[in-house]
Amino acid sequence: MVRGSRSRRWTAVSVLACAALLAGLPGPAQAKGFRARTLIKGIEHPATFDVAPNGDIFYGERLSGEIRVYVRDRDRTRWFFHIRKVVSSLTSGTGLLAVTLDPAYPDVPYVYALATRRVSGSVGRRCCGSPTTGARERR
Repeated sequence: MVRGSRSRRWTAVSVLACAALLAGLPGPAQAKGFRARTLIKGIEHPATFDVAPNGDIFYGERLSGEIRVYVRDRDRTRWFFHIRKVVSSLTSGTGLLAVTLDPAYPDVPYVYALATRRVSGSVGRRCCGSPTTGARERR
């Protein structure tokens, strides 16, 4: 019993110490040098994004399977890729779930996506990869 009480007391002291440290950090309203700006409007169910070294943003819409790119230099969005046969629902963890650039991007110009898809009658999570030049769907 004594050991359990000591463990609970140590945990409580640790939690209070962490809370005290975090209380001194600046919150979002106090951060200096940052400003909020809307870059992309009208996105339907955004789910994931990754930022290229040049500042372009690759983002995915969960329910449609659409992957688009916000081109920073032109301040506009362009279509990149559509993952067909996406199985999605607002109430489940399905659809387009992740979009990421190859770690060596742009030297290895590939974008990878994880999505719940129906292929040959079977529903499952599948990874797709596409080069950023001549993008096309892969199974």
